[in-house]
Amino acid sequence: MLKEIILINSANFNYAKVRLDKDLFFLGDNGSGKTTFIRAIHFLYTADVKSLGIPPDKEGFKEYYFKYDNSYIIYVFEEFFIFVYKKNNELIKYFSKQKFDIDAIKDKNGDLVEFSQIIAYLKKGFSVRFRGVGEYCDVIHGKNKKYLDFMISKVSNIELFLKLFNAVFNVDRAILDAKSIKKALLSAIDSSEVSKYFDPNEYLNEINSFMQMYKFFKEIEKNIKNIEKISILKEEILKIEEELLLINSFILYKKEKEKILIEEYSKKIEKLKKIENNLTNKKERLIEKKEIFLDKIEVKLNKQKILLEKIKDLEIKFSKKNVDEAKKLILDEFEVNKELNLINEELAKLYSGIADEVKGIENKIDSIKYKIKTTLPLEKENKFNLEKNILEEEYSKKIQNIKNRFEKEKEKILQKIKELEIEKEKVLGEIENISNNYFVKLEEFNLKKEKIQKEKIDFFNEIDKKIEKFQKNINEIKLESFEKELQIKNIKNEFRQNLKEKEIEFKEEEKLLLEQIKEYEIMVSVKENSFKEFLINEVDEWEEKLYPIIEKELLEKDINELKPKVISSNILGIEIDTSNLKKILPIEVANEKINRLKIKLNALKEEFDNNLTQIKQDFQKKIDDLDLVLLINKEKISNLYEKIKKLQEQKIKLNKEFDEKKIKLQIQKDNFEIEFNNKKEFLKN
Repeated sequence: MLKEIILINSANFNYAKVRLDKDLFFLGDNGSGKTTFIRAIHFLYTADVKSLGIPPDKEGFKEYYFKYDNSYIIYVFEEFFIFVYKKNNELIKYFSKQKFDIDAIKDKNGDLVEFSQIIAYLKKGFSVRFRGVGEYCDVIHGKNKKYLDFMISKVSNIELFLKLFNAVFNVDRAILDAKSIKKALLSAIDSSEVSKYFDPNEYLNEINSFMQMYKFFKEIEKNIKNIEKISILKEEILKIEEELLLINSFILYKKEKEKILIEEYSKKIEKLKKIENNLTNKKERLIEKKEIFLDKIEVKLNKQKILLEKIKDLEIKFSKKNVDEAKKLILDEFEVNKELNLINEELAKLYSGIADEVKGIENKIDSIKYKIKTTLPLEKENKFNLEKNILEEEYSKKIQNIKNRFEKEKEKILQKIKELEIEKEKVLGEIENISNNYFVKLEEFNLKKEKIQKEKIDFFNEIDKKIEKFQKNINEIKLESFEKELQIKNIKNEFRQNLKEKEIEFKEEEKLLLEQIKEYEIMVSVKENSFKEFLINEVDEWEEKLYPIIEKELLEKDINELKPKVISSNILGIEIDTSNLKKILPIEVANEKINRLKIKLNALKEEFDNNLTQIKQDFQKKIDDLDLVLLINKEKISNLYEKIKKLQEQKIKLNKEFDEKKIKLQIQKDNFEIEFNNKKEFLKN
């Protein structure tokens, strides 16, 4: 954990120390150093001066924080510290595994000791130094397994972490608010990275949980007085609850006692219910017997009603057959009376009220019997004589009416004969007129026939001219389409050639840039435990002074074989002009060159892709335009062929119509001749 940060002769401070092992708030006026310290912390995690969000109109990080040779930034941790200084415009990050002691780099007067003494102090513990950003980030974020002692945070995806970290800190005046952080998150993380390293649902759940807790505590804070009142009420409620519990115990006792009484009453009720059920069953059986008995009476009454209905029918009907049936019924009277007497006896026993009804029925039966014996035969005879007289009178009237109608019809027929004589004379006149009209009509039929033939020829000539015109248009459009197809072929050849040239041009430039990148990557590549690694960590300015004159194979040799030692700050003890010799760039400069070349390569690729896209779009537009013309032409040809087809169909249809007209005219002529001949014959007859 980062405990403190110390700035010595850095920025606008001679000496400034800030503790970071507790919650920290920066308060101060503008220009007091708040942003300065935040950017220094930012640099610890990225070491990339370009990603610190320094406005272009202000001094750069190196120039502002390391104005002097003795400008230093020290990041102090529990077990080690990082000492940052500038050498040959490079920022050197020196790791030293020991507890930091500020007095070790100061003399008795409190002034800084010589730089060589500071380096000697740094080397007391296990130490290593880095110039390049990538190597430094690999160490502090735990990617370099060799230097895990100097890891300050474990990050699985350093690139994503730095992108996000830079986006969060790279805001105006380093003010961190929710809106800025949200914007940074959205700009730094794309959807694919989110799916790997960020679960939005889990984050949302945590935020919602936090918001609920926040609202809960805010509500408590707002209602603190009410809560105190509620606490008092709670105490009172608890007392009431105790009283209620006591009352409840009494209620339970009473309940148990009443439960025993209820069980006893329940048993008594069950017994009473059984008695009630027995009585109910007996009652139902008696009712059933009563119903059966009443049903039997109902059946017998229905039989009597049927007999009465038959007697009533006898009153209405007067035929001999009905009278015979009545006589037969009278013969059965004794049996009916006998059965009625039996029914009356049974009914008298059951209901006294029914006896009166039966008596009424018997009176009616006696009345009907009397009517059958005396009144009916007399009434029938009188009715028969009356009907006979009526029928004789009706037939006499009908015979007289028939005679009268015959006389009238005879007069009408004689009148009709006279009218037919007059009609005959008229018909003979009509025959003469029809004969005269016949020849006129024949002439009309011939003229119509000639007119139809002429119309047919004119229509066919007009249709043939249209078909010829359409065919000519089709040939012209086909010629135009052929020219457009040749044009498409030429454009495609031109497109392929242009594409090939652009690709060759891009590959040549890409090859050149990749070769340069490879050259710089060789410069920054460091083999573990090699002499080159030793020079990078232990010797300043070796790239300019030692590299031009050293055997290049020595750089890759193992330090266990060469056993190098630094015995003096002066590398050779002599001065040599190395301006014309080949030099190696410092790792930081080489990395910067690589980054610039990669940016240039990406820009080149992007430009090539854009050019390629533009060429394809232009090509596709031309092809689409020509295809559209071809499609339109094809549609035109199809429409013209459709029109020709319709004209040909119309020609066939017209030919058929003209033929039908001719046939119809001929039929009319034939019908007219037949009609004329029929009329002539009819009128003659």
